[in-house]
Amino acid sequence: MHFGVLHSATKINRDPGPDIVSADVHIQGPGRRRSWRTLRCSCALPLDHDVAPARARLLGRAVMTPAKRALDLALALVLSGVLLPAIAVIAGLCLLRQGRPIFFGSERMRGTDEAFTLWKFRTMSADPHDGGATGGHKAARITALGRRLRTHRLDELPQLWNVLRGDISFVGPRPPLRRYVDLRPELYARVLAARPGITGLASLIYAKHEERLLARTRTCIETEAIYLRSCMPRKATLDLIYLHNRTLWMDLVLIGWTAARFLPRPRRRDWTRWFKTARVLDRHRRLGPTILNRG
Repeated sequence: MHFGVLHSATKINRDPGPDIVSADVHIQGPGRRRSWRTLRCSCALPLDHDVAPARARLLGRAVMTPAKRALDLALALVLSGVLLPAIAVIAGLCLLRQGRPIFFGSERMRGTDEAFTLWKFRTMSADPHDGGATGGHKAARITALGRRLRTHRLDELPQLWNVLRGDISFVGPRPPLRRYVDLRPELYARVLAARPGITGLASLIYAKHEERLLARTRTCIETEAIYLRSCMPRKATLDLIYLHNRTLWMDLVLIGWTAARFLPRPRRRDWTRWFKTARVLDRHRRLGPTILNRG
């Protein structure tokens, strides 16, 4: 698993302070000859205890630069015009094959105390008691059309509306459910310092591995346990790495890497290789704790 200069972490160290986690991160250079070096990084990220919610609320305020917001608006307006026929066709298919409702609104968080409704095409049969991460225990509820939409992430096209509203950005951490923010307010206060996004470092690097882990589960309790133990800390780590290294160029590279996944397979391989080796993490700041050891 690698992305550009980030490859993996093989060593986790605890510093004397209870709130400090440090790690050795392997850095890969671009090009055919892969050069490697090790970067020691650390970050004050509490992993074993909670803190006062008031402090978390002060930290968890997502900010956007004017340039990032301008990029989001321009790209959202262009894509809305280009993809409007596709959105209309998918909405018609959902109505004919699944019935109402066509869209599914989920409460997500863009700050420790700021909620919004994230919109998707409905891909599952309705369940009033639904909640938590999607694992193998929900597989039977996914419709045939919904499975196709999820494979190509077409169910997320309505999120262009959320981008236009300013709820999310194109690039950033995936917006979490309220229950997870309430469980780890200090962690998400740091993660949500960046505006949530449709795609991001964690989505591109860890999403496939997360799907494989959660697909094995058979009960909601098992899904929740694996998500909290393995998925949440690893995604948060990648989100913190993005947060401390984000630039407009990095956003463009991540958007390009995401778009490359929709190209025909031969070209997809070439473009994905280029985006993975783009030097977007060259200016290493405090990357945060890296806990990417496979779980």
